[in-house]
Amino acid sequence: MVRPDYRTLQSLEELLEMKSGYVLDFSNRSFETFVKEITGINIYNDKGYEEYASKANKLRQFICF
Repeated sequence: MVRPDYRTLQSLEELLEMKSGYVLDFSNRSFETFVKEITGINIYNDKGYEEYASKANKLRQFICF
């Protein structure tokens, strides 16, 4: 997987309103369900994602993995 360039990452963060640590208006549960349905990854429990972090940081981990 190719890591997005800086400009793309910044645009994505702005689009998803990630500055505050949230991702749009997702709750933890709805964010977990959304990511799992799209990718098959449990963003809160699968290997590499079990450490606590905000929804925005979880998404950053996934995008830059």
